Amino acid sequence: MLNVNKTLFYLAFVGFPLSASLTILLSLPMSYMSILFKFIVAFVGSFFILRSILSFRGKVNFYVFMFLCFWVFYFIRIFYDTII
Repeated sequence: MLNVNKTLFYLAFVGFPLSASLTILLSLPMSYMSILFKFIVAFVGSFFILRSILSFRGKVNFYVFMFLCFWVFYFIRIFYDTII
């Protein structure tokens, strides 16, 4: 079975060296790889969050609500930092 914590940790931990080496090998601007990698991490994180919420049959308590609020504001920050 897939361990979510380890998957996100390894993805975030190896992210910069991986994106930096791919940028150099493919001769791409660093901003493209940075945006792509942030999108991948955000997508994987949101997938696991939604999967965990759906496994509880949609019961959202205060802590889950606060967790979701954090991720919404974090996605907005990533959007404004990378796109705009």
